Amino acid sequence: MSGIGKLFAVLNLVFSLVVLGVVGAILQKSDEFKAKFVAEQTAHNKAKTDWAQERSDKDAEIQAHKAEIAKKENDISDLKARNDSLEREGQNLKKDNDDLRASVSKLEGSYGGFTSTLDELRKELSSMSKQKDDALAAKVEAEDARRAAEDDKTRLESQVKSLSSKIEQMAAQIADLEGVKNDLSAQIEAAVQMGFDVAKVAASPQIDGVVKHVNRDLNLVVLSVGADDGVKRGTKFEVYANNTYKGQVVVDDVYPDNCAARIVRGADAIAVMDKATTRL
Repeated sequence: MSGIGKLFAVLNLVFSLVVLGVVGAILQKSDEFKAKFVAEQTAHNKAKTDWAQERSDKDAEIQAHKAEIAKKENDISDLKARNDSLEREGQNLKKDNDDLRASVSKLEGSYGGFTSTLDELRKELSSMSKQKDDALAAKVEAEDARRAAEDDKTRLESQVKSLSSKIEQMAAQIADLEGVKNDLSAQIEAAVQMGFDVAKVAASPQIDGVVKHVNRDLNLVVLSVGADDGVKRGTKFEVYANNTYKGQVVVDDVYPDNCAARIVRGADAIAVMDKATTRL
């Protein structure tokens, strides 16, 4: 082979290698571009999806803003209506304030009269307070009187009970005295038969007493009645106890509230606390 042929062969070989290199580079670039395209397409799809979601969110946000704007507009309308109402109320309040000022002026004009009336009321209050104190004092006095009346009532009821008891006792004593009277009548009859002068005893006033002391040695008794009761020297007393006749005494010495009497009959029977009377 000639040198030119070898040259062309070398050139073809070089060209082939160059072509292979270029083709390989192109193929490599093609894979890179393909991978890059796929990645960019994926990113594009994701960006598209994100954009769609963002657009949906923005649309929802826009709708929310529109609703808020509508609400704000309604609020503004309400506030305008409220402002108009407040302005009307302010006008009414101003009118009321003017009326109050006029009333205050009238009240200030009447204050002097009210002050005079207040002084009179204070005086009247002082008088009423005094009347109240007097009424309270009268009430306390009435309460004291009521309590005293209740105490008197209780005391009188107690006295009534006591008197009732005494009446019952006196009734019993009267019954006993009736028995004594009957027994004494029989004893007087027996005494008359023994020579006792009943006529003289009947003529003397009735004086009742009690034997306070007995001295059997001196044959004397002391009676609980005296000159203040009408007792005189020589007055005769018949002595008895319960239904029993005990004897007779004759007064020798008389004192204002007692007397000393000589025992005429029944010296051994007469005892302290026996009863003595001028008339049986």
